[in-house]
Amino acid sequence: MINFNNVSFEYEDGTGIISDLNLDINDGEVVLLCGESGCGKSTLIRMINGLIPNYYKGKLSGKVTVDGHDTAASELHELAEHVASVFQNPKTQFYNVDSTEEMVFSLENRGMSRDEMDERLKRTVKKLRMDNLVGRNLFKMSGGEKQKVACACADTSDADIIVLDEPSSNLDLHTIRELADIIKRWKSEGKTVVIAEHRLYYILPIADRVLYLNNGKIELECSPDELIALGKEKLNNMGLRSTDILNLPVHSKEVNEKDSIILANFHYIYPGRLQESLNVPKVKVARNAIIGIVGDNGAGKSTFARALCGLDRRASGSIELRGELLARRRRLKKTFMVMQDVGHQLFTDEVHEEMVFSLEKEDENSEALISEILGELNLSDKAERHPHSLSGGEKQRVAIGSAVISNRDVIVFDEPTSGLDYRHMKAVSGLIKDLKDKGKTVFIVTHDPELIAECCDELIYMQDGKVLEYGKLTQDMYDRWLYRTNTLKEKRIVMDDQMTALKRLWQLAHKEHGRLITSIVFAVIGVLGNILPYVAAAKVIEKLLMGVRDINEYILWCVFGVVGFAIKTVFYSIGLALSHKSAFNTLADIRKAMFNKLPKMPLGTIIDSSSGKLKQIIVDEVESMERPLAHMIPEMTANILGAITVWFYLMCVDWRLGFAALISVPVGLLFAATVLIGYAKDYEGSVRTVQDMNNSIVEYIHGIEVIKAYNQGDNSYAKFKNRVLKTAEYYYDWMKRIQYKWSLTYSVAPATLVTVLPIGFLMYRSGSIDRSTFITAIMLSMCIVGPIIQALDFADTFTKVKTTLGTVDEILNGNEQTHKDTPVEMTNHSIRLRDVSYSYHKGTQVLHNISLNIMEKTTTALVGPSGSGKSTIAKLIAGFWDVEDGSITMGGIELKDIPLEQLYDQVAFVSQDIYLFNDTVMNNIRMGKITATDDEVRRVAEASGCKQLIENLTDGYDTMVGQGGAHLSGGEKQRIAIARAMIKDAPIVVLDEATAYIDPENEAVIQKAIGNLIKGKTVIIIAHRLSTITDADQIVVVDDGTVKASGTHEELLASNDLYRLMWNAHIGVKEDGAA
Repeated sequence: MINFNNVSFEYEDGTGIISDLNLDINDGEVVLLCGESGCGKSTLIRMINGLIPNYYKGKLSGKVTVDGHDTAASELHELAEHVASVFQNPKTQFYNVDSTEEMVFSLENRGMSRDEMDERLKRTVKKLRMDNLVGRNLFKMSGGEKQKVACACADTSDADIIVLDEPSSNLDLHTIRELADIIKRWKSEGKTVVIAEHRLYYILPIADRVLYLNNGKIELECSPDELIALGKEKLNNMGLRSTDILNLPVHSKEVNEKDSIILANFHYIYPGRLQESLNVPKVKVARNAIIGIVGDNGAGKSTFARALCGLDRRASGSIELRGELLARRRRLKKTFMVMQDVGHQLFTDEVHEEMVFSLEKEDENSEALISEILGELNLSDKAERHPHSLSGGEKQRVAIGSAVISNRDVIVFDEPTSGLDYRHMKAVSGLIKDLKDKGKTVFIVTHDPELIAECCDELIYMQDGKVLEYGKLTQDMYDRWLYRTNTLKEKRIVMDDQMTALKRLWQLAHKEHGRLITSIVFAVIGVLGNILPYVAAAKVIEKLLMGVRDINEYILWCVFGVVGFAIKTVFYSIGLALSHKSAFNTLADIRKAMFNKLPKMPLGTIIDSSSGKLKQIIVDEVESMERPLAHMIPEMTANILGAITVWFYLMCVDWRLGFAALISVPVGLLFAATVLIGYAKDYEGSVRTVQDMNNSIVEYIHGIEVIKAYNQGDNSYAKFKNRVLKTAEYYYDWMKRIQYKWSLTYSVAPATLVTVLPIGFLMYRSGSIDRSTFITAIMLSMCIVGPIIQALDFADTFTKVKTTLGTVDEILNGNEQTHKDTPVEMTNHSIRLRDVSYSYHKGTQVLHNISLNIMEKTTTALVGPSGSGKSTIAKLIAGFWDVEDGSITMGGIELKDIPLEQLYDQVAFVSQDIYLFNDTVMNNIRMGKITATDDEVRRVAEASGCKQLIENLTDGYDTMVGQGGAHLSGGEKQRIAIARAMIKDAPIVVLDEATAYIDPENEAVIQKAIGNLIKGKTVIIIAHRLSTITDADQIVVVDDGTVKASGTHEELLASNDLYRLMWNAHIGVKEDGAA
């Protein structure tokens, strides 16, 4: 609990006034402090962690208590056990060079033992997923990595309260998502989190309460939803940033693309490294424009910016500006850079002097100009202050003012709006636009989407020191940037009538655009190089006809032809190598996306899709995209451009022969059109036919044991054989139907000589053209043939793409279970179903108005005939599907309000149909807790009664179990599954016929293992062997999708006919078996 009781504060210099503040922050609450810069957010944070009054002095009245401790009367080290802090600039809170030592620094100061420190460190590293940051030099980390270390320091302290002051101001969008995940974890652990922040979009979904401060007072207290409901205009008037960066309108202006700046050959290698940290061969941007430079932390943006300004003498590169080539020394006088850490460039004792220091020249108008700029930056009252006494945002504005007043041609800003509220971000944006209006070219290195959308005209996207994409900023380009940072992770891209198949394919290959474009360029050069041998041949033939005997002239043209062939071979090969690398990387990304998507889809959807169909999509259909990516995009583009280029050349030689060469092409394409009109539909049918065949193959192989046992080989093989023959028949009929038309297409379209030879001969006879022109036209018309044939080879690929992408998008754009992302605090694990109805398929309901209460740490048995809905109820509780009608709560919380990952952690499910992975026994048990040690697995195996079973296997715990556990019996698989559930240690256990395959000899052992598994848990048992559930706290009788009765064993025997009938049948079977 944090309590402010009539608290007022004023710093010694008279700033930062807090007036009569009364506030309670409850345990486990996430509270967002927002407001304009200087409103008092940081002051509140400092009063919570004790920096006020222990470090920052001033007039303090009232009382601040943290977990019952008066902060004014407590030492900082005492408060540090209760409050951990994460600052805007993490460097200011580091005391060590090594990251590991920094993470345990506070623990060492408390005198904690090495073993306990190691345990806490291990727990934090695992929880925050930061193994790659252990044992690193803090001063060689990116800003995002440092911020994660600062969060780790707060986590290892195990403080109940964590305060964060503008933690995202220097982070890229990807790292902000990671920061949000860390805060969600703290919230799920019940920690109290107080965060002062300008970037609202990522923290609002996590926060419980929002406090808006203005002039040291809480002016508004509301929920996140209530804040969002105020609307963009109202929030902006309050000085608050956008709550939704995904739908910001882009305000880029048209620029004169002909008036450009060329940035060329920028390279840099950090000392001690072998790989280049900067490698930018050439980028062309508009002059007198605002260019944003974006990318993740460590992408090379700031290195590029410093190199542009000539600030690092070890970096190479040049700028061509207005025809003048600016080397490094010249750039120092033509550019001005506002650094990310502006403290490095503030040199004077007063803000006013800083402006004077940066003036291009001082004259009678200087004072008026300084006053105007300070006013625009809201710094007029700070003119006589020392720059280093200002807040981070104020210092940044001073540096921006210096840039504005310097009057350089090129101004580079490195994160100019980090830590700025909306009003000051708009002011900075306005000043940057003013610079553009004055003829300046402005580069902005930034992670701020609002600034990008507000003022940038062009965008440069960097990754690993390279420029992946650059050009005019459009809404699509803005979305691509957000998509690359995973900020648009949830936004679907669906192929519709307006989106061509190629555009969708291009979207799926978004990470490889740079390499694909390069491959197209190389392929085009290769195709054009292939023209040179034909030109050389024409010249050689011409000279032969002219009777030229000088061998040197022939050698010259032969060399010319060989060079053309070499160009074609080298460039075409490089282009194909690049396109193949792009293709395989894209296929890998698509498959990864599919495997990430499948767990988010309802299990019913997966079950309805046969394994043959899924294999067809994930393996075959994705693999078929290799040809359009690796070949069609570069080769078809190159061949079409090559054919057009040759035709233009032919038109220059003689326009009449140019048109004559075209006559055969449209005629041939008419035949192709008759094929392609129905080609997509035919191909779609072929995909369905192959899927049916695959299903038959999978069914035949999986059912081979049953087929042999019942001597059904002939019947089953006949079904399999018929599917194969049907597939062959489909392809035969299809190819037979189109073969004649395709043959005509390939024969007629490239037949350019059929028209060029007779028309050219007549023109030559009549004297309209000379012999040289005729021969050149013949050779060039033959040049058109090759590219046309090559392009036609991709016609069928072109028509197949949409069908292929349609099947791929069945998974990528399939419906997901809709759950909230923010982890919730689970206080208990009682389960309640209210009026739940469910159907696997529309119109076929399998559950009807189910209402049921399952108390925490009790055992509930679901019994009833096969197909009555018992397993469906259990799987709905486990989150395998989302309910359509009614509601299910766990611990009083709607299942849809619990993130899927957290929900799955709450339930251990042991089903009748056990699946084991083709891995060792050890790893199959470890699937329940992936971080479990070998010793933990062995202990659980012993507790679950399968230790002896495992030790009797050939290789013990290292025995491979085979695909689906094929090397083990049903009972052995069941016992390993129980061990897997036991090691998960989930608070809720579902046993769906968990003893179905257990033999009588081992039943006692298994029952004991199950007793260990369910001890102290909320248990749901689905059983047909009623004798195993007579001690259940509650037995629920389910029939035909409804709850018929519930009660104890004795109550149901007395009151329910169906249960009594089932019990008597079960007892009769047992007695018969005993007899």
